[in-house]
Amino acid sequence: MTDVQSHGDADDRFGVQTLLDRWTESSRQATERFLDVYQKAVAQLADAHVKTARAVDLPAVVSIAETQAAVSRDVADAYVTSVRRLLDR
Repeated sequence: MTDVQSHGDADDRFGVQTLLDRWTESSRQATERFLDVYQKAVAQLADAHVKTARAVDLPAVVSIAETQAAVSRDVADAYVTSVRRLLDR
């Protein structure tokens, strides 16, 4: 143990901390990109769902589809917001 103490922190000597910092930042950026793509995908699917329902031309079906689309968007937004808060910690 005294050998490590006399030569400084072993992590710093081998650049482990720098590597971990770079890996953490890369992972954070990848997660942010995934969240952006996820949120856009949910919005596009919800829009497609409503568009398809409008093609049926039944007001009740359109109303249900619009409500379901809004719920899907809201749930996705809540999920993305929660994950982003965790990333900021």
